[in-house]
Amino acid sequence: METCRFRKMPVPTWHNVGDKISGVPQNTYVSRIIASKFSEGTAYVTFDGHRSDDYKPYVYVTTDFGETWKSLAGKRFPMAKAFT
Repeated sequence: METCRFRKMPVPTWHNVGDKISGVPQNTYVSRIIASKFSEGTAYVTFDGHRSDDYKPYVYVTTDFGETWKSLAGKRFPMAKAFT
């Protein structure tokens, strides 16, 4: 997977949290990272694997500054498309 980094303010230091996101194949493109405007420490990330003929949705959320990540795709929508 591509590098995914998270930064806590006010210290402008970025931390690589890519190894904390499980279930994403190696070299999968990070298509979008969005920090929540409403909840501190919450962010969303999507990955795009179509360049490797992988059309599965990879959508994750963290609520603890990137320490843990939860997949939002899950078993309910195994082949849904995630447009970002």
